[in-house]
Amino acid sequence: MIKIGVFQMTSGLSLQDNKAWILDQLYSHDLSDYQFLFFPENSLSIKIADYDRLEKISLNDPFWDELKSICVANNLEMQISTAIQDVVGKNLGPTLNSSFWITKSGIQSIYNKIHLFKVKLPNKTIDEHMTFDAGQKPVIHKSELGLTFGSTICYDLRFPKLYQYYADQNVDVITVPSAFLERTGKDHWHVLLKARAIETQSYMIASAQSGHHICPNTNQVRHTFGHSLVVDPWGNVILDAGQDAGLFHCFVDIDFLKKTRATIPMDRAFKG
Repeated sequence: MIKIGVFQMTSGLSLQDNKAWILDQLYSHDLSDYQFLFFPENSLSIKIADYDRLEKISLNDPFWDELKSICVANNLEMQISTAIQDVVGKNLGPTLNSSFWITKSGIQSIYNKIHLFKVKLPNKTIDEHMTFDAGQKPVIHKSELGLTFGSTICYDLRFPKLYQYYADQNVDVITVPSAFLERTGKDHWHVLLKARAIETQSYMIASAQSGHHICPNTNQVRHTFGHSLVVDPWGNVILDAGQDAGLFHCFVDIDFLKKTRATIPMDRAFKG
């Protein structure tokens, strides 16, 4: 049995405030018996209004070294997702919505969100293409602790071909750090995550943003659904974090994963 921790957050615009919350959580909990930790999409900065300036972090920020030291001290790995803009020569590189695997060796893999979110609601349209460049390829993280992970982010959840790719690669777990809106979350979140778990016969780990994100300048509010989920390969929800921010835990059972795949062998030969 592998103990995992899922952090549910209510991130704001401020990169520094969100960093401080994350580090406070990491230093205030006993992490010695955890093996993996997961943070939601937009952990370090979240846009609340369309005109908000999204704070981005560089790959050379000291924050990554501090996360690495926590991994070393506790013999664990963690995944955190945020906006990245790294400097390429003298020009700024693309802005990407990315998830990072941090281990005792530092950043080991980076996945850039392929399917950028776009929704038309009665009173507003949200389009991530206005902020981010799309990622181009799936990323598999082979952990130093033995598990293999397929990386996705939030809106990717609606595109099953990406998940089937990871199933074809026999990953153990697929991660879905997210910031689902309250309106779509209540109808689609549980259904989609359970479906992806069943059809890929993988664990789904989906840490989420939750609550009311308030813009300090205008008091405009963005509502996210919360309910960080962990779903086993049979489709059972083994963790539902509700709506409060904080650290939640459960266990990944590799024997159960193997048993599920042996019970219902799935022929993935069709490539249509």
